[in-house]
Amino acid sequence: MILTRNSQALIRFSVGGGNPAVADGSRGGNRGLSVRIDGDGPGQTEFVMVNAPVNFARTPAQMLGFLEARRPGANGQMDPEKVRAFTEANPETTGQARYLASKPIPGSWVGVNYWALHAYTLTNASGAAQVVKFRMDPLDGTVNLTDDEARARPRDFLADELAGRLSASRPAGFRMVAIIGRPGDPTNDVTRMWEGEDSRPVVELGTLHVRAAADAARCDGTIFAPTILADGIAGPADDPMFAIRTPAYAISITKRQN
Repeated sequence: MILTRNSQALIRFSVGGGNPAVADGSRGGNRGLSVRIDGDGPGQTEFVMVNAPVNFARTPAQMLGFLEARRPGANGQMDPEKVRAFTEANPETTGQARYLASKPIPGSWVGVNYWALHAYTLTNASGAAQVVKFRMDPLDGTVNLTDDEARARPRDFLADELAGRLSASRPAGFRMVAIIGRPGDPTNDVTRMWEGEDSRPVVELGTLHVRAAADAARCDGTIFAPTILADGIAGPADDPMFAIRTPAYAISITKRQN
């Protein structure tokens, strides 16, 4: 079990993309949930999750190419020909954007599903192993906005929406479930869903309740490292995106704080 009855957790919500001033109602970019369970305890486990079941790059090199293709030129604009050429050579990098474009805009940080993307292996005390993917399902159901509704919201409405929930004691949190893997499922490609993944059986692992808002500095001054896992949980050894995430986040926070 990852979540025990009285485990404490620190959660960071975010709006993805390269623009730190992006509006909460933006259609571009994902929404993120990072969570540290049992921080500094024997069961410390960390996940970095997004509101899509696939990533936009399969390898670190492909991610670098994705970003370089979108680097603004001297005129401050992206070169559409560079983006088009990269996309044609790397069609799997469009999967996350297509998924997000097909969904309504999230109206609440706690009103959307989040995926941990990678395939993890759970091993019990008897040594039996099971490959799974982790997903967070909102306790109060999904909260969706049309494009017009999102445009009518304040730029930073998500924090206020969550604060309103907490003050009114409305449901805020998630059921954490494990999507059950099958023999032959790929564990090395986060741009691909498993066959029939959406309709597979899941096992509920626990409930994560959001009880109160912490000072933003608690999250801004730390990283969430998905390679930190409790005993009995292992990340994929063959996924090139998994191991690189923790050192990449360490570099990122250093640059943000300088």
